[in-house]
Amino acid sequence: MADFATQIKEIETWLSSRTREEKSFGYLTLLHLQEQSTVDPSAIQALSERFQPLLSLIMSDLSDDDEEIAAPALKCLGFMIYHPSLVAAIPGMPSSIYALHFFFLYNL
Repeated sequence: MADFATQIKEIETWLSSRTREEKSFGYLTLLHLQEQSTVDPSAIQALSERFQPLLSLIMSDLSDDDEEIAAPALKCLGFMIYHPSLVAAIPGMPSSIYALHFFFLYNL
């Protein structure tokens, strides 16, 4: 199996896709990688290094009318902003969390 950094780049490609199937597969794969990261520190490191690009892709899909896209996007976002190891690995993460909370309070 590919290393975590390679997997995340593939996931970013799928999440950037315009097709529902590829986006859906991308989110399922990201959720699986996030589950793996609870037991593998190298996965947390890879996620923290690609946090901003992933966050941008996820945020753009939160308002998708298709529940098959929006629901896993929200689940992935929740993992990324609340997982203690990931939060600790990202410089400036607490300010990002506050900005996301503000976004959700006033936009959803």
